[in-house]
Amino acid sequence: ATRVGAAAASSSEGAEEQVSWAKRIQQALMTGVSYMIPFVAAGGLLIALAFLVGGYDVAFKAQDIVLNYSLWNLPGEVKLDSGAVMSHTGFSLYLGALLATLGSAGMGFLVAALSGYIAFALGGRPGLAPGFIGGAISVITGAGFIGGLVTGLVAGLIALWLSSFRPPRWLAGLMPVVIIPLVDTFITGG
Repeated sequence: ATRVGAAAASSSEGAEEQVSWAKRIQQALMTGVSYMIPFVAAGGLLIALAFLVGGYDVAFKAQDIVLNYSLWNLPGEVKLDSGAVMSHTGFSLYLGALLATLGSAGMGFLVAALSGYIAFALGGRPGLAPGFIGGAISVITGAGFIGGLVTGLVAGLIALWLSSFRPPRWLAGLMPVVIIPLVDTFITGG
């Protein structure tokens, strides 16, 4: 009877461990999503305001307008690649282009923030930089949102694993700040 009881106890401990890891990963994913939402909200609202102020076609030339004009040199008629003239000119076009550029920049951080904060939730501060870098690599390679989820999980789990090592005392201070982020970024990026 004790063998059966011991086997049942060890099997329930294994189930609890699996559930706790599943719950931990779910919490990490939700942390990443919750920290990503402000980027979505700010970027999306800025882009919506850009359309309101600068017209629907401001997104096509926003970066060019911001780089080539200023408040002291406002744009006149700007032509699209199709040859059509943009619907707005002057201050409203410049402000719309500025808002669209800011919104696009904010939306550009979306996947990196998701990945970085998933890694942070799993591996703590040493996982933050590898997670952000992994998210940026996901965007560059075209892996997108799913790539950000994967790189966040990988970076966080590697940071957690590397944090479990007990280095010599002289090296312990460098582990969370230099060594773990460096090694983790190299592995995650690979």
